[in-house]
Amino acid sequence: DEYWDNAVSIAFDDSGEPWLAWSDFDYSTYSYQIKTAHGIPFENVSVAVPQDGYQVSPDLAFTDRMWLVWQDWEAQGGRIMLKSISGGSFSCQLSEIGSWATSPSISEGPSGLLHAVWVQTDDSGSRVIWTCGDQGGFSAPVAITEQQFPVCHSPGLGLVDGILVLSWQEDGIASCIMASTWNGSEWSQPVQVEEHSGHLSSPR
Repeated sequence: DEYWDNAVSIAFDDSGEPWLAWSDFDYSTYSYQIKTAHGIPFENVSVAVPQDGYQVSPDLAFTDRMWLVWQDWEAQGGRIMLKSISGGSFSCQLSEIGSWATSPSISEGPSGLLHAVWVQTDDSGSRVIWTCGDQGGFSAPVAITEQQFPVCHSPGLGLVDGILVLSWQEDGIASCIMASTWNGSEWSQPVQVEEHSGHLSSPR
């Protein structure tokens, strides 16, 4: 086990102030919490997700408010949770109930909506799942990659010059970095960015 702070994420709000989020091991409960900090020199530290259990893999993004997504790793399987941590109160479960879901990533999209991706895994393989929305609600999650075996993992989202880009890693006989872009209504056909006969690291 790894008993330390890990998986830090950073995002900037509309005033340019940086926010941090990370997964922090709490010896008193023997579990991981999600903590956040903002305001240089990051003196405003608070527990954003206090419940017991493994609260891991946080990611931050700003639209009209600061959003936090994370994986709630429970005994019956992981689930992807989302909440706003500034600009109003909102929280929900993004992943389908009963599915094993990991590795969430979020980003503002070109139209100002929040986009979220994660990996859903079952006995036959894994795929990248996507949804988007705002405080009014989120669309039904849909798969945007083919089912992959043995593994599809480490999705990452980013808005670059008004274009929303998704990257992820596929590991099989070779290790590949794949990418797709959002055109406002659907994701483009994935393209292979890199392939290696060995093991490539996370593209995030």
